[in-house]
Amino acid sequence: MNENAQDDVIAVLTHDHREVQALFDELDQTRETAGPKQRKELVDRTTIRIVRHSSVAEQFLYPTVRHSVDTGAELADRENREHAQIEQTLKELAEMRPDDEPFEATLRHLMELVNLHIVHEERTVFPRLQSVCTADDLLAMGRMMTAG
Repeated sequence: MNENAQDDVIAVLTHDHREVQALFDELDQTRETAGPKQRKELVDRTTIRIVRHSSVAEQFLYPTVRHSVDTGAELADRENREHAQIEQTLKELAEMRPDDEPFEATLRHLMELVNLHIVHEERTVFPRLQSVCTADDLLAMGRMMTAG
């Protein structure tokens, strides 16, 4: 296989995870120094990243998990429920301004949900997927994810 393993589905999604976590770090570091407009722009960038990741995972990863992994239906359902919780929190956050009282608590809740999801995906979903898919299968899924 001549393809680069950095392009497989797990590498692509792990890279997304690190980008979101870097945005969370930036949100933490600028909590006291950024003005409301800068804070809102950073939250918006983070939201776009999370929504994009969720969309491709739901379209390409979870159907494969559902049909290929032992107890994959339960695993995919759990991941989809986590995405729904994250999306609901994103909607709540989108309706707020950074200087609104519940903004920071809602942002912290979002960070907790996303970080728990990342840990579960990386420690449970990815290893189980790797155990049933070939490197070529993982690469093909990664290419599909990044093609659009």
